[in-house]
Amino acid sequence: MTFKQEYFALKLAESIEDHPNWTPEQNEMYNGHSFKYETPRSATDIERIIKEYCRMKGAVCTKVYSGGRPIVDDPAPGIIKAKVKFIPSTTRAGTSDLIIGKDEKILFAEVKYGADTQKPNQKLFQKEVERCRCDYEIFRTLDEFQTIFKQHYETI
Repeated sequence: MTFKQEYFALKLAESIEDHPNWTPEQNEMYNGHSFKYETPRSATDIERIIKEYCRMKGAVCTKVYSGGRPIVDDPAPGIIKAKVKFIPSTTRAGTSDLIIGKDEKILFAEVKYGADTQKPNQKLFQKEVERCRCDYEIFRTLDEFQTIFKQHYETI
């Protein structure tokens, strides 16, 4: 089953659970085609879908923001700000994009999209995670993530 097929099945099961009084005909109307699923166009899109998938699978998934947060100034109307300033994050550089937990197991997950590759501080973080005998995975597609998730959390 592809990631998209499983995602639709989980959404259907969730909608049936949310609407226990629906008739079989109403349930069939929501056979997966009406659920919004857009093909991811960035790492951020992949992360958003993965967070929802993890929630539906009973896992905890958190996005780690290490870039800081923008300082928001409200300039006078009609004035366009040329540069955005950031307040530095307290999260160390190189930390994985996602941290996923289920059944007493933790997975540090790095999402790469397109030609993006690991940076030196990310490689260092990966080595430290693996030195602690924790799991660290890099993936580029939702189907890759599905395989990794099943290996970590659904094997006996």
